Amino acid sequence: LLAARYFAEQAVTIAPDSISGKNLLKQIDNSLKEYKSNDELISKRIWTADSLLGYGKIDQALTVIEATVKFAPGDSRVTLILKRAQLEKYRELATSAYSSGNLEKAAAWVDSALAILPNQQFCLNLRSQIRDSLDSARTKNQATNPDSQESLSQAVMKEVENSYNAAQKLFEAGNLEDAIAKWEKVQLLAPNYREVRKYLIDSYKYAGIELYGRNHLKEAIALWKKAEILAPDNLEITRYMERAEYELKKLGGLSYGTN
Repeated sequence: LLAARYFAEQAVTIAPDSISGKNLLKQIDNSLKEYKSNDELISKRIWTADSLLGYGKIDQALTVIEATVKFAPGDSRVTLILKRAQLEKYRELATSAYSSGNLEKAAAWVDSALAILPNQQFCLNLRSQIRDSLDSARTKNQATNPDSQESLSQAVMKEVENSYNAAQKLFEAGNLEDAIAKWEKVQLLAPNYREVRKYLIDSYKYAGIELYGRNHLKEAIALWKKAEILAPDNLEITRYMERAEYELKKLGGLSYGTN
């Protein structure tokens, strides 16, 4: 816009009586005013969300920033504050679940937080505490219920463990596609192994969100449908699918964007 205004102004200087030149200059000035107004609105919403997070009002902050994402989907400032708000929400959920003794759910929430910021120290410490508690609980359960282990061969069990551990590392590194492949393998070989179903649902969900953000609507819907099969009562995943299907329908059944 600034470059366009410069050249339009030069044209009007050369031909002061040019009506088309004057109209073009006016249109550019109006666009610049609108752009400045939009930018100010985005800045105010980011400041509001940041203040709410500072006071611990995470849900309110998420409401503000999610509305802003729809208004300015490509703004890097908005993306950053959204990730921060999501991280705070997952931390809150993980801490609450851990405090109430729901270790599996706490582990799932803290892994969700680390998918956003892998090196967040609080979450790394909490995950370590959760794993210690889970290992202790499993050891106790195995001691009292020696027949509770699935009858898997040592070779298969080793393959399951290797795939599971590799999937966790890939998930933490943000490589959702490869993590899904590993966890699907675990799910196939040992469906009840170490909450793999929960991790797989989360991976489908977040990978779908990434695809949706890149406008790959069909691919996102396909992943969310996989998640729905494992978690048919998950309203969050249902809402994601409904929104993407609605947008796909508006586009005439064709997804757009290739990057």
